[in-house]
Amino acid sequence: LYPTDIRTNIERLRGLVDEMELILFESADASNIPTADDVARFAALAAPSGLVFNVHLPLDIDIASEDPRVRAASLDIVARLVERTAPLAPKSYTLHVLSPGGTALEPAKSAPARDAHARWRDRVRKALSRLPGPRDRFCIETLQWDLREIDDILLSLGFSVCIDIGHLLLRGYSLGEFFSHFGSRVILVHL
Repeated sequence: LYPTDIRTNIERLRGLVDEMELILFESADASNIPTADDVARFAALAAPSGLVFNVHLPLDIDIASEDPRVRAASLDIVARLVERTAPLAPKSYTLHVLSPGGTALEPAKSAPARDAHARWRDRVRKALSRLPGPRDRFCIETLQWDLREIDDILLSLGFSVCIDIGHLLLRGYSLGEFFSHFGSRVILVHL
């Protein structure tokens, strides 16, 4: 909410909101990944007001990448951040699953070939099965592709869902259909 660091936002927002999302990022140019000491300070600042957190994992990780090195690095980042933020007892962890050939904000330019799509789904299943538990604390965010494409995987592995209203509206999806489809598995909504 404030264009400053996480600590300052906690100091300004505690007592005003019940829950705060920590949107984490890491790139070659910048990072806001908190240190273990930062996490301890965040927990101490939040405790008196009862402020709870949810953690949005970095946008640029790709757990279903065709490149096995990218997949492994992405899963390592998730595991590292779950461990690092554990003292905050986050309510949830939001994770993007990128579409085959797309990005977090853009779907693939064309539908992947049937066998390529099947391979992508297999990579999604394998990657999600490797995430640390409990899995229902992970909510997979609706992006600008139809998350229902992998709902059988999410359901079988016990993952929750984060519905991002803006992403769905940009693609012309029916909000009602998504809320009806995912039902009680929606644990977070991004406006």
